[in-house]
Amino acid sequence: MLTPTVDFGTTYTGISYVHSLTPSVEDITVITSWPGKAGFKDSRTYDKVPTEISYGRDGSFNEVPQEWGYQLAAGQPRYGCFKLLLDGSLPEIHIRRNGSGGVILEEDIFVDPGNPNAITTPLPAGITAVDISADYLKFVYEHTIDVLKEAMPTTFGVTPLQFVLTTPAVWSHKAQSATLEAAERAGFGSRPNDSILMVSEPEAAANYCLQEQRTNQGVGVEVFNPGNKVVICDCGGGTVDLITYLVEEVRPILKLTEAAVGDGGKYGSTSIDRQFITMLKDRLGGEREFNKLGPRRTGRGGAIMEIFESAKRGFVLGDTRQKWYIPLGNVPDNFEQQIEDGELLLEYDDMESLFENSVTNIIRLLHNQIAMVGARSVSAILLVGGFGQSNYLMRSIENWLSSEFPGTGIRIERPKNAWSAIARGACLHGIEGIVRSRKLKQHYGLKLGIRFREGYHKEEDSFYDDWTGLKYSSNNISWYAEKGDTVQDGERLTIDCQQTSINRPYDKLQLHIYSSNSDMATDNLQDPSVYKLGTYAADLLDLPETAWESKQLMDGNIVYRACFNTVMETGSADIVFKVIYNNKVYGSARMPYVSMGEGLRLCT
Repeated sequence: MLTPTVDFGTTYTGISYVHSLTPSVEDITVITSWPGKAGFKDSRTYDKVPTEISYGRDGSFNEVPQEWGYQLAAGQPRYGCFKLLLDGSLPEIHIRRNGSGGVILEEDIFVDPGNPNAITTPLPAGITAVDISADYLKFVYEHTIDVLKEAMPTTFGVTPLQFVLTTPAVWSHKAQSATLEAAERAGFGSRPNDSILMVSEPEAAANYCLQEQRTNQGVGVEVFNPGNKVVICDCGGGTVDLITYLVEEVRPILKLTEAAVGDGGKYGSTSIDRQFITMLKDRLGGEREFNKLGPRRTGRGGAIMEIFESAKRGFVLGDTRQKWYIPLGNVPDNFEQQIEDGELLLEYDDMESLFENSVTNIIRLLHNQIAMVGARSVSAILLVGGFGQSNYLMRSIENWLSSEFPGTGIRIERPKNAWSAIARGACLHGIEGIVRSRKLKQHYGLKLGIRFREGYHKEEDSFYDDWTGLKYSSNNISWYAEKGDTVQDGERLTIDCQQTSINRPYDKLQLHIYSSNSDMATDNLQDPSVYKLGTYAADLLDLPETAWESKQLMDGNIVYRACFNTVMETGSADIVFKVIYNNKVYGSARMPYVSMGEGLRLCT
């Protein structure tokens, strides 16, 4: 079996693969060649490909996508950041930053801030986030297959592929399901004997960091001692994703448990690009003068952004001698705005102001994670992702740790291959998962009838149970598990259920799954904090005779009752619900969601 992995990112996507018989970091292969003239530029474009797609060079929309990734020329029309649209809990692609006078500003995230032809929203009429993600992932899938065929020409056709897709720790169930749907439509898992798994991005990163430590290539040996807590901080182009793990065991295999509920925000490195473009417009005298430069120069891959990208990556905290000259071409000198001989001078303070919002918010997220688990138990913060390679970010976090948590010994570590750490770690997850328990990010429950309580339940919600004759209330939730609960990977959380019917045999039973993000969940279905995740069916026709009881009512009717269990099983990036009687499954579904008009995905 071969395990290819896809780190489907907001701004860049990475692919790795490994044979299941050789699950070590040295045996992981990262795909580094991509279609398009820019595929071999430098280390920035070596391990990943831009998460961008074009439906027409002139900005028109063709039903069949035309180009992707590095095939797109600077300034060319494109769609990007569509991954963020997969999550219905992120209805608007905005970021928050501090403005002058303490004002909080909300601004759009742009896939390519210097390219007015780059589009995040709106999508074309009739096109959904799943549609455009599937179109992009189809390019990724086809390229992956081409690379694997070339790498193993004689055995590829008979080798099962177990694809592993990564998702953010803060992703909703709806977004996880939408990602899986897009991948399946793109072709992943479509060959006989191929399959798809999903894993959270920080879990994959932790897996890689440990295996790297074991081979003495990067992260310090002390980080993964049993009893330590490790904060994984994945700083990408569009988003930042954090989660904290408790190390339970290291040998013979790594065992982790989630120590805190994951967190995150849209504070990736593209927000620095956006602020640079804003600064450039101001110094040139406004939008009109900026537009004269043209998107071929100010867009991603253009001369201006290439130089700025190099400056951004080389920015070092505390080295105030640093200066950068950004070529603008034929523009008038403006000494007050530091423009001379067709170049814009950026000094240390200028660059620091561009980084400030992202770094401040990342530190805020880190503080929240550490405060939740206790600073004395945290051994390290592991920085991964493209932005995680920034010297300025890493040193800023170091200084903050020294002042905020002195004497705790918390280290800031960055593994080798930080940009591709998630794709590499996902390969190892495909061989053997490492997280043994997780913190639930929300409450989970079923809509069930419960005993009516006078003065508490509404009379219009009441009904009498045919079997017992007792008064019950509908529109109530029985919770499986609560937000913040620790559940073992694969653990079954069970609710006893029963179905009463006068017309036996009863056909399909619709089970309605609900959730709440509130710290204290109410059992009232009408409460605005309770929302529907989905509905799945149990085929009670298939239940054996032993599952049913019967008795005759006083009016002569026969009433039947079946007792069974509904079970919730947790995994890294999905949750499975099942209806079980005597250890046999009579209906099951993966999260989600009717709330987005999709319905639950049936398990096979």
